Amino acid sequence: MVAALGCGAVAGDGDSGDPDGPDSSETGADGSEADTATTSTDADDGREAGDSDDAGEESGDGGGSEGPDEPGDPLTFIGDDHRLRIHPNLRCAELEIPSDELAGWQSGEFTLLAAASVKRLRQWFDDDFDFVVFTGDSWAPNPSLAYLGQYVAVRNDASGIGLDLFDFGVAYNSPAQLQGVIHLSGIRNVVTGPSLHEFMHRWGNYLLPTTNPLHWGFAEVGGQLGGFDELLELGDGVYQGLFEGEASWGPVANGGNGHGYSPFELYLMGLLAPEAVAPIRYAEQVEWLGGGQFAAASLTTLSIEETIAEFGPRLPDVVDAQRGFRVLFVAIVDAPLSDELFDRLDVVVADFTRDAAPQRYAGLVNFWLATQGEASLDAEGIDDSLAR
Repeated sequence: MVAALGCGAVAGDGDSGDPDGPDSSETGADGSEADTATTSTDADDGREAGDSDDAGEESGDGGGSEGPDEPGDPLTFIGDDHRLRIHPNLRCAELEIPSDELAGWQSGEFTLLAAASVKRLRQWFDDDFDFVVFTGDSWAPNPSLAYLGQYVAVRNDASGIGLDLFDFGVAYNSPAQLQGVIHLSGIRNVVTGPSLHEFMHRWGNYLLPTTNPLHWGFAEVGGQLGGFDELLELGDGVYQGLFEGEASWGPVANGGNGHGYSPFELYLMGLLAPEAVAPIRYAEQVEWLGGGQFAAASLTTLSIEETIAEFGPRLPDVVDAQRGFRVLFVAIVDAPLSDELFDRLDVVVADFTRDAAPQRYAGLVNFWLATQGEASLDAEGIDDSLAR
């Protein structure tokens, strides 16, 4: 099992730094992505889907309720060193912090700064949220960041996923609820990705030995954390990997929010019974050849029964696993967002969290769709979670 180290320890996927690596990236910003899960930081060339700068030109979707003072006014709360504004539709917020601290976020110090900003939020909110998702202060990814997204784990209560049980909630002033914190480089990354990828790091990869730690690497998983879903043997130790019938796949990511979770990923999330998971082949001592092909010294097949024998059954199981997650989406800023940009944040949160296919961003996959309708995110009515 992967041991949890430190408070809010991490597992990342930042810039791969490998120009000869698999052609897995339609990237944003500087062509990289990073995320953090639980124990270390590593390289990843993550991807966005549908990342046109003019995507989602409409702002505000008319859903939710409005602030109590004047119709359409945000709710505002002022702390000693910050200001919190809640969007009138009550499904997202912005947290204004000192400029020097925001500079740390924009230079990649999220994992060091996340707890302080979560504690600021806890001054106003009850401990009601399973995840807090911070975004940057611009629509497009921040070009100064070497990643599109990061994940930091706060606690784990699921066994059988290769990760020790741990609880770092005290560092975030979360006595019981918060599971993890995500940072997305730009506001649009909520809907284009790697938001699905970062959520998946709550549950994986902590058990499959791969060439790319914390991701599926050269393994027949074919999900949000990379890998292929079909493997052809070409002879002489050479293989052709395919993902959804195409030779374009990556060892750490597969197209941002253009695809859902794979069966093995759904099993780790507690959303699929083990008997529905096919055996997984994974390669070791790999040489990338390009075009989705690679040479490998050996190929190992791992059945779900063998996984359970080594790591134990996934508990809570498919009957009792959590399926609804309360999420707080917050833009981290040092000056208020424009009304237009605040509305755009509200729109992408609405699309990503709705219990149906995306409405404004057709062709992309939100959390409900990615889980095949087996799980959902709830970002509505965040004012209900204000401390009374």
